Amino acid sequence: MSRSWGAERVIRYRDEDFAAAALAWTQGHGLHAALDNVGAEVLRRTFAAMAPYGRVVTLTGLRGDTDDGTAYVKNLTLHAVMMLTPMWLGLGQALAHQGQIVGEGLRLMAEGRLQILFEATYPLDQVAEAHRRLEAGGVAGKLMLTITG
Repeated sequence: MSRSWGAERVIRYRDEDFAAAALAWTQGHGLHAALDNVGAEVLRRTFAAMAPYGRVVTLTGLRGDTDDGTAYVKNLTLHAVMMLTPMWLGLGQALAHQGQIVGEGLRLMAEGRLQILFEATYPLDQVAEAHRRLEAGGVAGKLMLTITG
């Protein structure tokens, strides 16, 4: 890729810290999209160059795929979802949007159209037991901790 091909900024990953260069170029915001066709180490370094909710495309597959590369062969799109991102990163608009989603969920619950399945309730002093049960798998609903006092 070169400027003659229309690139706004050329960063040669072998010659400079491309994540730092990308962050500097975007005034710290990060990239909205990146393509990796080098491999695992460069892919991991690419994550630091990304903006929140950015999209990374890799042509080399992902660690954690099945031994036969099912996700890679089927060209699956994987999304990492962390609900705390807007709060952690101070993304006011995204945080407001999450608030709207929560409000809608509460409204649906109040109307009886949305229900949460609670499988079991534990007192707070049995949190370790509740966690062991989650780790063991097979929990179909939510486990609730109660705080008395």
